[in-house]
Amino acid sequence: MKILWMGTPRQMAGVAFGAALCLAGVPGYSADGSKDLAGSCHCAADTYAIVNLVPGIGYRTRINTRGQAAFEYVSAAYRLRVGFFDGERMRDIAPPGADTAALGDMNAKGEVALYSALPSDAGFFLRPFRWSRAAGWTLLPVLRNHGDTFLSAINDHGTIIGASGIGPGEAGFRGVRWSPTNSLLRLPTPAGFGESMVNEINENDVSVGFASDAARVMHALIWDAAGRPIDLGTLGASEAAGLVNNKRGEIAGWLNVTGPDFQSFLWSPGKGATRVGLHTVPGDLNNVGELVGRIYYPDTGKDHAFVFSRARGLVDLHRSPFTSSDASQSDDKGTVVGAMLNDLVGAFSQRAYRWSRSGEAIDLNTRLPDAPDGLIVTEALRLASNGDIIANSNAGLVLLRRAGGTDAPVLGPVALPDVVRPAEPTALTLSFRDRNKGDTHRATVDWGDGSGPQVAAISESKGRGELSAAHTYACAGDYNIVVRVTDSGGRATLQAQPVTIFPPFVQGIVGEGKLPAAGWRPGQATLMFRLAAPLALRDGKSQPFTFVLQGTVAFKGEQLERVSRNGNTVSLEGSGSLNGQPGYRFRIEARDGQQAGANESDRLTVRIERAGPGGSAFAADIGPAVLYYGAAANKAEAGLATREGFLPPMALRLVE
Repeated sequence: MKILWMGTPRQMAGVAFGAALCLAGVPGYSADGSKDLAGSCHCAADTYAIVNLVPGIGYRTRINTRGQAAFEYVSAAYRLRVGFFDGERMRDIAPPGADTAALGDMNAKGEVALYSALPSDAGFFLRPFRWSRAAGWTLLPVLRNHGDTFLSAINDHGTIIGASGIGPGEAGFRGVRWSPTNSLLRLPTPAGFGESMVNEINENDVSVGFASDAARVMHALIWDAAGRPIDLGTLGASEAAGLVNNKRGEIAGWLNVTGPDFQSFLWSPGKGATRVGLHTVPGDLNNVGELVGRIYYPDTGKDHAFVFSRARGLVDLHRSPFTSSDASQSDDKGTVVGAMLNDLVGAFSQRAYRWSRSGEAIDLNTRLPDAPDGLIVTEALRLASNGDIIANSNAGLVLLRRAGGTDAPVLGPVALPDVVRPAEPTALTLSFRDRNKGDTHRATVDWGDGSGPQVAAISESKGRGELSAAHTYACAGDYNIVVRVTDSGGRATLQAQPVTIFPPFVQGIVGEGKLPAAGWRPGQATLMFRLAAPLALRDGKSQPFTFVLQGTVAFKGEQLERVSRNGNTVSLEGSGSLNGQPGYRFRIEARDGQQAGANESDRLTVRIERAGPGGSAFAADIGPAVLYYGAAANKAEAGLATREGFLPPMALRLVE
């Protein structure tokens, strides 16, 4: 869980489109099937070429030295999907007929572990798969057919780990392991233990995770190469969970200290556990024992990126004038990637950053020599050992490559007015680049209202260009704008942007960004939100509105039933669908901290409930990847029922 925000509402790229849309025209597609060879370098020293992957935010991502990338994104139908980039083109690798798909991991060989919701006679269940370009999809065995299974990691030998739902009489999930030949092993736990999760596996087939004892207390556990459990206990805290390990057998994880307090730990064979620092959230552990993550400050909701090792201790990577930062990953050379955010009033911005072991901090936007106008790389997610980086930007998920990009056009973000109204012309612009200076380009814009693709005007010279178009919407509502740019060689790239259009008389609250949580537990995932709703219902009837959560789950608000306002805080209630399934309710409190001269932090509180018989609510556990509950069964779960947190100024805005 990270709290960094992705940008202003018009800077953010839109919801990524699904498989058919991506396959219709994606980075690197070539009419003649030609390949972009990594050896044809178009970059100077310490610079990167840009490849557009999908026109939306990426969530769990992986990258290897073969130039391959695997990533989660959300389709236009608000379904989580998995994409795979083979070095020249992207494809959706959700199994045929899948409703949703999520990424477990990808190894150095390009094998992908993923899990997907498939229809069955008893509903949709998450099924585990192994995928490769050569073999396609292999359905893996599970502990129970009518239950969910999640995947966590795959090592370079092809061993996969995850958690599978168990049969009647036993609650929850059990950690499991699949061999390279796909045989299933239920990982044992000490006597008296119940639910277990396994999170990471190293190249020696040693796994790390956690399990709950008879009192429902989490213990950090190791499973050796033979699958035998080693209980590390709670490491002197009230609870402990192992999250990542490395080739040296070191483990990093999470400790619940007292009450709401938590911190990271680093455990080494023969040396035991060292506590990293209060409110440190573990991220990634490299093979030389360096742990990266973030330090969370609960009084302000701010983060500081950190790196920790036994030799150096805790090193704060944060830099002024930024107000929040986060470190996502470190390679074995000590290079760290992540992001820094400056949310000072009037100067808020987020930038992807790279830190060296010496402490040098570099804005990756200064290493993109020919980026399209307006493109901002906002968050570096993963780093390959050859220096390539997969990152989020305001133009969607992108790959930053040392050895040059593809021959497809590179697109910047869709630029629109801040407020779009029906019956008023809406102007759109977009900047693009092409490394093939002699190529010419054509473009279309589909405004999403059924009028079909329309030709856009293009101005270009020697690989640099801009397209422009205008359109008038007849009705209020939600629309997805799709821009397609095609070069003279037949290679095409898509960009997309969702837009909500209000009737002229509507006042509303709007915003988008990352939804932080007040606390942190293993498995809690980042959620992106997009909100646009009126300040009052007209004649008590629902009006056009948008409420979307995107991440490991996808929630879409469909009916707005109640709206109230108290000063700069708006309360909303209604119903919607979770992962495409109806029967869920939402409650929102959104505070614009800068409204009417106030100098407060923006704040968003979201609660999702599933309506039971007679309209009652019951616990809606959506699996170990997301701790996300309705009416919780106990006090511990009640603390996870609500996502809330302080947001940067202008993340939410009252439009009056």
